[in-house]
Amino acid sequence: YLTRFHDEADTTPDIADACALVVDLSEQTGGNAWPPLVAMSPLFSGANNAMWVDRDGKRTALVYPAGLEEMRQRTGESRANPLRRFDKGPLAVVTDKRTSSAGEMLLIALLGETRVQTFGSTSSGMTTANVTYSLPDGSTLVLTQSRYAIGDGPVIRGGIEPVRQIHPGDSSVDRVASAAEWVAANSASCRYTEHK
Repeated sequence: YLTRFHDEADTTPDIADACALVVDLSEQTGGNAWPPLVAMSPLFSGANNAMWVDRDGKRTALVYPAGLEEMRQRTGESRANPLRRFDKGPLAVVTDKRTSSAGEMLLIALLGETRVQTFGSTSSGMTTANVTYSLPDGSTLVLTQSRYAIGDGPVIRGGIEPVRQIHPGDSSVDRVASAAEWVAANSASCRYTEHK
């Protein structure tokens, strides 16, 4: 995953000229959240306050930058991450009802950064952290072991509403365009680029 991420970035010539970033999670319907988290690791600060909350209410940091870096090193991928240039400044995130499960884990991790603004529609509501166990008969048991929260806030149950609702009839292009307009207007890098 990380190699493909870097390969695609290397073949996107205008990425070096971008002054702001929109993360589109509208088609992130689930799977393994860890590879995208590692790819997005420059976006997460040590102050990230996304939390796992276990059944006893104990809160543990969801994003651990040193742990993400360790995972990246294990892949053997040594190219500079193109997202490093977006480690400060505003971030826009796009969601919709298809954003689910691992997509929602990514969303919560990003919401742990105070500089994030969300756009779109409410996510699907599969906001639990699960562990999968393979059983001897070949079947699989999936157990929810924790939920998520932002800082000391309430445990997240169900879908996550965006800060800026986009009308359901708007296309995914319209949603991304709204997010891009906001992030560009609020990015010092974009304002600097306009005045050059």
